[in-house]
Amino acid sequence: MRTKRLLPLLALSCWLAAPVAAQTASEAAPMPPAAEAAPLGDSAVEPAPAAEPAPMLMPMPMPEPAAPAPEPVTQAMPAPLPMPAPLPMPAPQAMPAPSSSPIEAPAAEPAQESEEELGGTCAMRDLCVGPVLSLGLINPIGLGAHARYGEKFGFGIDYQFIPTLSFGDASAGWSLFTLEARWYPFGSAFWLGGGFGYQRFSAEAQTTDSATGLLTRVEGSIGVPALKLGLGFMGREGLVFGIDLGFNIPVGSTNVEYSGTFGSDDQVAQLKVEVQDAADAGLGLLPFIPQLNLLRVGYLF
Repeated sequence: MRTKRLLPLLALSCWLAAPVAAQTASEAAPMPPAAEAAPLGDSAVEPAPAAEPAPMLMPMPMPEPAAPAPEPVTQAMPAPLPMPAPLPMPAPQAMPAPSSSPIEAPAAEPAQESEEELGGTCAMRDLCVGPVLSLGLINPIGLGAHARYGEKFGFGIDYQFIPTLSFGDASAGWSLFTLEARWYPFGSAFWLGGGFGYQRFSAEAQTTDSATGLLTRVEGSIGVPALKLGLGFMGREGLVFGIDLGFNIPVGSTNVEYSGTFGSDDQVAQLKVEVQDAADAGLGLLPFIPQLNLLRVGYLF
């Protein structure tokens, strides 16, 4: 029984190996030598055509083994992200009670004043100085220099006078020199001042003796020191205008001076006494010497 099974198997193996053996024998057989070329000529014999090779028996394809089934690819899934912790709920805030009063807009903050508004725009920052021309009464013409420091303080120096006036053989004139400090209580143009002044009166007279032809010329002056008080208005910087009123209160005694050509000593002594009495009497009538400056014009820089 076993021999009967082996015979068909052996016949199948020989049948399958026959084509492979034929191909191997054809490759191992020697190739016939090529015919030598005959010389060219009229009697050249054409070479015999080469014999066609015998058809080769193709082996039957062997059944290919079945490919193993692909294994399923398992892809690693990413780990799930942790859930965020819940945020705490904000505490409820109490609602403000409605107000019966109308809603007021927030007050606007006052604008900060710039450095130019506060000062510092003059040549010497907060100190502004410049010349001032004055026109007034009693001492009508004046020249001076005024200054203002910051918003609250200032000072002024003035020399005011009247030109010499002639009355026949006599002439007279007077002048006022003042130095005062000023305080601007509101930081504006209004000021109050106080200082010192010196009022001076001068006179000159001359006569000619008709009998002797002698010329007598007399000059005299009276100086009155005074305490000066005043008030007025004056700008701060640039082109400024002002007006003010001053009161010169005499302090101490008057000072009488003489010069010129006199007559006899008795006449000189008598003249001095008369002038001194007249000066004291005049100052006694006036408790102060006023000075009204109707217009001041200047430029402070």
